[in-house]
Amino acid sequence: KFNKVLSEKYAITKHMIECQLRPNKITHHNLLEAMTNVPRDMFLPQSLKKRAYSDRAIPLSNSRHMLPPLLVATMIQSLNPQSDDFALVLASGYGYEAAVLSHLVQTVIAQEHDAKYHKQSSIILENYHLENIITFHRPIDDPVDNQGVFDLILIVGGCVKLPDNVLNVLSPTGRLVYIDHHDNTDFGHAVLIENYHGTYTRHILCDATAPILPKYDIKKAFVF
Repeated sequence: KFNKVLSEKYAITKHMIECQLRPNKITHHNLLEAMTNVPRDMFLPQSLKKRAYSDRAIPLSNSRHMLPPLLVATMIQSLNPQSDDFALVLASGYGYEAAVLSHLVQTVIAQEHDAKYHKQSSIILENYHLENIITFHRPIDDPVDNQGVFDLILIVGGCVKLPDNVLNVLSPTGRLVYIDHHDNTDFGHAVLIENYHGTYTRHILCDATAPILPKYDIKKAFVF
């Protein structure tokens, strides 16, 4: 019975890879392998596990969603993760995106402002035995200080504007990806920001939407 469950889960995961990701230009081999090996359902409460591999966002609450697989893959692929990178995941939720990224980089800091998600993600990630992820319960507009050398920053949620503090911890050649709702509507874009020693370039990746994160709709923020 146990082997049958594993076989069924593998088949569902492969279907996600072959039908949702590969046809939509997700070609990063290690990313595809990571998303094959990291079970999405493990990062959801029991009542939502059956929806884990859907191609749609999964509402966790009125203010938080689990992002669809294709959007997760598109955002992470755009970061071009390298094995020696230090990565920061803000609004890490139950930890799925951090778990995927941990297979691609040296270290991941998973920072979550909501105590409920932080507590549950810490349990999940410990059970998954991912030793290169460090979790923090901390406001997401106040990133953990890593001497300004985060090579990658992934923000898992909608942003009207980016708090200045977030850009301040991006390395001089770092990359940041988030869901931009700068016009404060229901329609947004996944956006990649590349830093070249203080000069920032902005690339729109795809249409995307997610609930606006707390303190990411503030007036005093960095606008691209």
